[in-house]
Amino acid sequence: MLIDLHIHTRYSDGDLLPDEVVAFVKENGVRVMSITDHDTVSGISNAVKAGEEHEVAVIPGIELTTYFEDAEVHILGYDIDYKNRTFSKTINDLRNKRFLRVKRMLARLRQEGLDIHDKDVFKEEEMIDASSGGVHISYGRPHIAKALFEKGLVKSFQHAFERYIGNDCKSYLPKETLHTLEGIRLIKDAGGKAVCAHPDNIDETHIDIFKENGLDGLEVYCPAHDEMQVYHYEIMAKERDLAATAGTDMHGVRGYSSKLERLPGDSVFLKQMAKLFPEVGKLL
Repeated sequence: MLIDLHIHTRYSDGDLLPDEVVAFVKENGVRVMSITDHDTVSGISNAVKAGEEHEVAVIPGIELTTYFEDAEVHILGYDIDYKNRTFSKTINDLRNKRFLRVKRMLARLRQEGLDIHDKDVFKEEEMIDASSGGVHISYGRPHIAKALFEKGLVKSFQHAFERYIGNDCKSYLPKETLHTLEGIRLIKDAGGKAVCAHPDNIDETHIDIFKENGLDGLEVYCPAHDEMQVYHYEIMAKERDLAATAGTDMHGVRGYSSKLERLPGDSVFLKQMAKLFPEVGKLL
């Protein structure tokens, strides 16, 4: 049985809508999955409904962008009560701040002489909540890079970041994000489980601090980790009694099957996941 606990949809920087994602991963043999869009849970309801139709267990999730001592740390939240009032308010605020950040970056790009406008990025009218003035989609720099590329203003996504929207570029603006411990607490208060995503370059002492403040696991198995990294993170998780989770960090269909091959599906791993997620236990 295959489990993929790190998947993005068009509600953040993925290529597919939630129901399309569910159908696609089912075709690739995935039985348990989690939608983990950046700073938004807008796609979860549709994914859960699609999961029921396709017999795929969908675990409500999110990927929070946080900062700890000037380092960016991504925290995955699983089995969250995504309708929790406090949780929803915080996430909505983050999403709207993302929207405003992109608008301001577009204005800076125009100051640099580029013919790029709001309508080139904010195309998904069905993802904008006209009644509240808020947005359902979690916008970020990848959306700007895509628009620049589609308009022929850059040679590639990488070129967009290197020339215009990378951290050291004139049009760059930093995100307003949560402190890592605040993000972990937000997830825990919403009844969820907090996991540190792709923990590359995160100091082990920081992991200890996160653990003391409620961290439940590390994303050990992902395509970005080579064999030595996987071994290292397996030991790190075991020594700290943290769950070792797995996810492809899927954004689109390209190369998905090969990414799945990097994830474990043995009985030992599945039993560990069953302890963390009731959805897995029901299928064993």
